[in-house]
Amino acid sequence: MSEFESHHLEFDGRFLYAESGGDGLPLLFCHGMWCHSGQLRPIMRTLTGEFQTIAFDFRGHGRSCDSNRPWTIETAGRDIVRVMDALGIERAAIAGYSMGGMAALHTALSAPDRVASLILISTSAAAEHFQRRLEIKTLLMTLGFTGPTSFIVRQAARALYTRRFQKARPEAVSEWCEHVLSMSRPALVNALEAVGTRPSVMDRLPGIACPALILIGEQDIIATPGHSRQMAALLPAARLTPVPQVGHALPFEKPRLVADQTRLFLTSHRMAA
Repeated sequence: MSEFESHHLEFDGRFLYAESGGDGLPLLFCHGMWCHSGQLRPIMRTLTGEFQTIAFDFRGHGRSCDSNRPWTIETAGRDIVRVMDALGIERAAIAGYSMGGMAALHTALSAPDRVASLILISTSAAAEHFQRRLEIKTLLMTLGFTGPTSFIVRQAARALYTRRFQKARPEAVSEWCEHVLSMSRPALVNALEAVGTRPSVMDRLPGIACPALILIGEQDIIATPGHSRQMAALLPAARLTPVPQVGHALPFEKPRLVADQTRLFLTSHRMAA
């Protein structure tokens, strides 16, 4: 029997998959682009004894249904609230990794009363810079013609994982690559376009009053440590924790550390409250 309960949620003819376990303060996890909720289970298992942990798959990812229609990061932020509503969760701490962190920021801006605190992992509040937008546009065209190829996915993995982790855990890297290769072409394109065309919310960060923990790998070349420091300076109640010798795949390379930092952060704020 699984330690997590499965939920198949329907919204306007679309289905999102979620799973939950444990009791206590609701802690909702949001995965990154071209990932799925199952990759966050090692963190969830560590915290389920103290929190009600929830995770769900964004549109076109994991066990959530595919959609040929484009969506945006703002849409993903609204989906977070829809999942909370469906599971009867009034307020939650939201932990978002990469794309999930971008969506969590939009939730905190559009529905602040639903967000008790934020854990922002390897993520960004800015729009993509000009050169990166050109690279994404080229990749979108390639995916539109060819779909995912082993070469494209391997190149993405090199940016995601540190060389140290690729050598130490090649099976984990291969598992992620196989997952991406199994995704449909529309799902890959829609997620990449949502991330690549997202608006900046940097100027709106001072309006987010809830406590925020920012976790960043010091070797992250996608969501850089410099940008995380800028976010921490703009958020009124932020704590920045850089992690050495880790890149963008922080929750996959260091799940225990992410769990421990999350527990420490949430426990300290709960005690203060």
